[in-house]
Amino acid sequence: MNFLLVLFSIVLQSPIEDDQKKPTKAEVHFQNASTEIDKGDYEKAIPHFLKAIKEDPSGACGTQEKGRAHAELGYAYFRAGDSLNAIVYYNKAIQLDKVNPYPRLNKAALFLMQKNTKGALKELDALIALNPSLPTAYVQRGFLHHAEKNYDLSRADLNKALSLDSAQHVLATPLIKTIERRLEEMNVKAE
Repeated sequence: MNFLLVLFSIVLQSPIEDDQKKPTKAEVHFQNASTEIDKGDYEKAIPHFLKAIKEDPSGACGTQEKGRAHAELGYAYFRAGDSLNAIVYYNKAIQLDKVNPYPRLNKAALFLMQKNTKGALKELDALIALNPSLPTAYVQRGFLHHAEKNYDLSRADLNKALSLDSAQHVLATPLIKTIERRLEEMNVKAE
């Protein structure tokens, strides 16, 4: 009986293994950067992202997504007004994970803000070639074609986006309504 009591007291006094692992330095820096992004302080986020990438050159930083920190850093640079570094880090994110749509979508948006429609179209074409079932890529390209007065191409892309979304349900309702209005306007012009 004493043996069982001693064994039981040893088990109770033994430290219990913590199921949660301690975050890596890369994860801590990435989280700190993400917190700054959430606050809208892009300048403060940049050094945290750079430290995260230094610790984890794959850019996953605990997210299981290669290039994630690079893409987020590109976004921080973009929002901080540094287009050159934004493109550099979007490109690095794309190299690390070619099928992740967000670096290309953000890069296309940056090109559009710079009035570089050819660059934006190139990114969207590449994205659609790699991921032909992504409604947002068709939406963005459809709006680009519309701005360029290429209404047939715009109509095709916007209809494709709605078709894909009918199965995926990823587009926001206000965006769907905007697309439907745009299609209606183009159909009226075509008549």
